[in-house]
Amino acid sequence: MKYTGFTEEYIDRLHDEALKVLEKVGLCVAHEGALKELKDMGLKVLGDRVYMAPEFANEQLQSLLAVIDAKLPHHEPKPTNKISIGCCDMPQYYSDPRTGEVGQMTCARLIEATKFMENLKDKNAWSMVPGVPRDVPQQLQAITEYFIGTKYCSNGGNLDTLSPDEAIPYIFEMAEVLERPLRGFGMFTISPLKIGGFEFHTALEYRSIFDQFYVSSAPTMGVGSPIYPSVSWVVSIAETLGSIIVLHLLSGGKPVLAGMGMFPFDLRSMAVVGGAPEYVLMEYNRYLVTKRYNPHNRYTHTLSTMAKMTGVQSGAEKAYGAAFAVLHGCRDFNGAGLMSFDDIFSPQQVMADIEIRDMVERLIADVPEPPQEDWLNLIAEGAETGYMETDATLGAYKDVYYFPKLFDRSTLHTYNAGHGDRRSPEQKMRDEAVRRIETWSFYPPEDKLEEVRRIYRKAWEKLAPGAENPMADE
Repeated sequence: MKYTGFTEEYIDRLHDEALKVLEKVGLCVAHEGALKELKDMGLKVLGDRVYMAPEFANEQLQSLLAVIDAKLPHHEPKPTNKISIGCCDMPQYYSDPRTGEVGQMTCARLIEATKFMENLKDKNAWSMVPGVPRDVPQQLQAITEYFIGTKYCSNGGNLDTLSPDEAIPYIFEMAEVLERPLRGFGMFTISPLKIGGFEFHTALEYRSIFDQFYVSSAPTMGVGSPIYPSVSWVVSIAETLGSIIVLHLLSGGKPVLAGMGMFPFDLRSMAVVGGAPEYVLMEYNRYLVTKRYNPHNRYTHTLSTMAKMTGVQSGAEKAYGAAFAVLHGCRDFNGAGLMSFDDIFSPQQVMADIEIRDMVERLIADVPEPPQEDWLNLIAEGAETGYMETDATLGAYKDVYYFPKLFDRSTLHTYNAGHGDRRSPEQKMRDEAVRRIETWSFYPPEDKLEEVRRIYRKAWEKLAPGAENPMADE
């Protein structure tokens, strides 16, 4: 069985094995209150593990899918040859486009990065806050990230994680002011075969407020799950399936969307690795497996690399992954500008990733095709002199050929003669990134901004009294 291209029959085999795991090994539920509730519902609970018979698990899955279908009706997206691209909200370091130096993601750098992403809409890119501010107390990082999004991003605030507990009421309050109430909550399981931690606690604490949930597993193959891919998928499925059933029951029957998955782990560097061929395959198989449990699942691809700076490694790792994904049906890229797996946000790399996106998009683009009755005339038009200067060539060449923005296609003779743009691709990326930062021009409604600012300052005074606030003048 190949590692990629899982068939429905093979996924059914993985599912059946996952049911055995839930029956024999069980799912650790690290929450005393949740364990009591589940036991009162009639589930088998021994210590901190919950056990599910295969018939029960299948019945609950069908019940859950029926609720999802009724409350979150699925609509197939229209076929498209255009690829959207976006960034990630997890980086805690920033690569300065002026110098290339990498430093901690401060509030000032996060504001600059947000301005940059906001000014990329003409590139079919998402606008969002691409990181976590590290120069504020931990309990105010999520609130600060959300406030920065409110002020500098037309899509409003976003969050790497909805935490800690004491910050959540302020974030809810900000969201209500912006008329974008938080009605869904996403969380990760804890591999292997465990649900718990602050995200699970938050889901239970606010289950009366959230209308739906999303649960994703991401065991590292060889550490959080067995080294063999198929066996590791069984762990991922069991972990997620058990978790969505638990949360579905504890939420009173609300929709819970699933996201099975895993990460590759390099035993030499002791790190999760992005950009590896295994990661590209894992994302594809994640899509194929998850479709069985989540009708809303789409194939998304992360432009991942372990490179710390823009160059050969980042270009190669991101490009081959992007080409694989688009040729297998993916139309949604994320992770633009992401370096060192998910540590660093780099505006200059975003410009390179957009070029990669545009190039692989050309692989699926519609090529102009004249009516067949015109073919003979088109051939005859240049039969004597060639076709370079024919009306058809002069009018259609830009639609037939892809022309890169960053890369040099001139001949050696032209290049040596000093013609054209002599800047390196890296310099072009940096210059364009700086230009887009400096030409940012979004301004939110002042009344809403002022109210969010008031809430933010109230949170700061309550959660970190006396601490220096780098956003005091914002």
